[in-house]
Amino acid sequence: MPVFTFPGQGSQFPGMGADFFDEFPDLMRQADEVLGYSIRQLCTESGGARLRRTRFAQPAIYTVNVLAYLRFQRETGLRPSYLLGHSLGEYCALFAAGAFDFATGLRLVALRGELMGEADGGAMAAVIGLTAEQVRQAIDDWAGGGIWVANLNAPNQVVISGHADQVRAARDHFLAAGADRYVPLPVSGAFHSPLMSAAQARYEQILARTAIGVPQIPVVANLTGRPHAAGGVWASLAACGRRWRRAGVAGGSDLRHRPMDRQHPAAAPARRNPVHRDRRAAGTHPDDHPDCRAHHVMVRTM
Repeated sequence: MPVFTFPGQGSQFPGMGADFFDEFPDLMRQADEVLGYSIRQLCTESGGARLRRTRFAQPAIYTVNVLAYLRFQRETGLRPSYLLGHSLGEYCALFAAGAFDFATGLRLVALRGELMGEADGGAMAAVIGLTAEQVRQAIDDWAGGGIWVANLNAPNQVVISGHADQVRAARDHFLAAGADRYVPLPVSGAFHSPLMSAAQARYEQILARTAIGVPQIPVVANLTGRPHAAGGVWASLAACGRRWRRAGVAGGSDLRHRPMDRQHPAAAPARRNPVHRDRRAAGTHPDDHPDCRAHHVMVRTM
C-alpha cells in the first residue's frame, strides 16, 4: 500500500526543481502568472536569499513538490493509496488527490506564505527527547510566558512556537527539564501558535471563497491525523496546530520508508527537488530539519 508524503517549509534549498522546469512549461507559465514573478528564477538564483523568506519559500516548495510528484507519476504510474503532507505539504497532497487544480493550490499557498511572513517577531524550536505532556509541563513552569506547543512531530519530538526572545531564552530551561536537544528552526515567525490568529482570520476569509473538492485519494489531515471527511478539508487548512505524529500513525505503524528518488531509478532526477540535496549546499539539510518529518516526497509501503 503506497503512501506518498510531501515535506513542508524548511526543506527548500537553492537550485531545487532545476531538473523539472523545462518538463512542465504550462505549469511554469501558470506559476509565473499566479505569483507575478519567475518561479524558475526564485528557485535557482544564487545564494537563495528569497527562499529564506516565508512568502517566497512556501510557493516554491509547493511548486517543486507538485512537479516532483508529476514527474514520478509520469515515469512510474504508481498510484498512491494514501497521501499526506507536513504543514504546507498538505496542499501538495490535496492537489495530488484532485481536490483543486495546480493554480488554485498555488494561490492559497502564496497567500498563506504572505500572511505568515507578515507575522514577524516570532520563533520556533524543536524539543527533542521529551513527550508532548512533558513539554507542556515545562511550558507551564516557564516564568517568561509567550511559548506554546505548535507541532507534535513524533512521540519524543515536539515543536514549540512563540515570541522570539522567549523561545531563545528557554533553551536551558527545556534542557534542564530533560530534553536531549533544543534546536531553533530557520523560520521567521511563530507559526502554528496564537500569535498567528490575525493572519489565520484573514486566511479563513479567503478559504471560504475557494472551491475545494472532495479528494479522490484519501488525504490524511494534519489537524486530526485521519483521512479528510467529506466537507472537512476547509477546517484542516484553516487550523493552526499541526499534529504530525497522529498523521504518521494514521498511515499505519509498520510503514517502511522508501524515498522515491532512491528506490526507483526512473525517478533518480528527483534528487534536486526540495526533498533531496547535497549536504554541502547552504542552509539546513532537510534530513537534519526536525520540523520536517517528511524529508522526501516519499513512497511508503505497508
